[in-house]
Amino acid sequence: MTPPMPCWPCPLSCSPCRLRNCTACPGACRACWFCTLNLSATSRSTLPQKTGVNISEDSACPNDRLSAYRGSRGGSCSGPQASPAWNAAGTSAALLDWSFPVALVTKSEQIFTLKNCTQRESSLRHCAIELRTPMHGAASSVTCLRRPQYTSLISALTSISQLMHFCGPMGDLSLVWTASSTAMPTNTVRAPASVMLILARLDSFSMFASNSPASGTLTPAIAVLLAVANALASSSNGTTGRDVAIVFVNGDSWDYIGSQRLVHDLHGNQLLGESGQPARINASHVHSIIELGELSNLESMDQLAAYTDPSVYRVVNSTVDSHVKSLGLKSDALISDRKLPPASTQTFLRPPGSKESAPLQPVPALLLTDHKRDQGFRNRNYNSFADVRPTPSGVVQTLATLADRIATLASQFLTNSSAAKVDDNLLKAYVDCLQGDATCQHAISGANVTKSWLDKVYAATNSINGLIGAYVYEYQSRFLPNQGGNHLRYLTYLLLSNATGVLCQV
Repeated sequence: MTPPMPCWPCPLSCSPCRLRNCTACPGACRACWFCTLNLSATSRSTLPQKTGVNISEDSACPNDRLSAYRGSRGGSCSGPQASPAWNAAGTSAALLDWSFPVALVTKSEQIFTLKNCTQRESSLRHCAIELRTPMHGAASSVTCLRRPQYTSLISALTSISQLMHFCGPMGDLSLVWTASSTAMPTNTVRAPASVMLILARLDSFSMFASNSPASGTLTPAIAVLLAVANALASSSNGTTGRDVAIVFVNGDSWDYIGSQRLVHDLHGNQLLGESGQPARINASHVHSIIELGELSNLESMDQLAAYTDPSVYRVVNSTVDSHVKSLGLKSDALISDRKLPPASTQTFLRPPGSKESAPLQPVPALLLTDHKRDQGFRNRNYNSFADVRPTPSGVVQTLATLADRIATLASQFLTNSSAAKVDDNLLKAYVDCLQGDATCQHAISGANVTKSWLDKVYAATNSINGLIGAYVYEYQSRFLPNQGGNHLRYLTYLLLSNATGVLCQV
């Protein structure tokens, strides 16, 4: 008899044997095998729709170890004013130390062959497949970190100079664009509280290399921010002395390393300001922060929630309330009596080097999401290989409304007018591009976006470091030189250049 098929992840249901010895607990372990086979046999592009499986490979409380609420505050998901686990579908599967190989097999005919064998045979030993997976960083951290010494020696003693780099530090590049770049040359001294930061995250992860599509986790927020940048670039920026910085933060899936670097440079007076760049931005220049979080299930503006930290809100409530009103949100949309969900904004509330018990910084900050009070993430495939569901047309329409309101708010801050307007069709094109539609439906903002052009983008692994065009910059999200790239970052990089009127070449 075929055993029942439990939900993901198998190691939890197989504990304590964890598939090391299936004869010790045959029911549980065999059930896990069948469960995994059924998941793998389904086409990855239709997995969530066909099976209804909720698979998040992140933890139930993402990034809690470096949360603004760590230490005596009890973390993001516990202690006073905490909500339940934000990521209810979280399994920590990508964070576990697996004691056996795990692979994602997408060829369904091979999976069905193995599945049929396991159903016929009484022992799994009679059914086997060979998986070949190169692992550049296998073994312990100590071993992995020792390998560069050997490769350096080989390089020095031979003519081989292009050797594989093992155990490089995590990191990538974030993106920054400022709306008043031309009116704020390098030598301009900015006034205090004169820059509004609008943020979105730019990275996801999965257990399986190159299989973290982030269709719901990231792309709706990125598309909204691109549309806002285009609207601001298309309107008159004026010379009010104020500025809006559009920031795509990269690396925050892993302990907020992207926003930590950004905050470090803001406090160190090191953000921009180099030759040919817009004027330098430091922490004293930040007026307020708006972050776009999970938006993949935003079917109407009534579902939008605006989170702000309770202790910070008591100090800066006038600015936060003004932003909420300008965005046209109802009073119950503002959630100011709960800790912030996992988000880059948390990093800005805790300056570098501050003690865990120190008060949070009174920075007016709003996190806009599609999940209300105590609801948790509505995207059940947060940070997962299964996060592939296309954004529904109804959600895209709501995203266009949200983008237009954010652009209006930013325009009012920038020029005291509401001149910036979002192109709804352009936003939809951004969603299509970011979710892998190589045709992009039509040319983006007049550019010749062809399939061959996008094929080059999707195939690229690295982009040119530094400046491309006039005022779109790649910004390091770590302290060491760049050693690789993120496909989504590279595509967003080019789309942002195009959205702001800066043509770039692939």
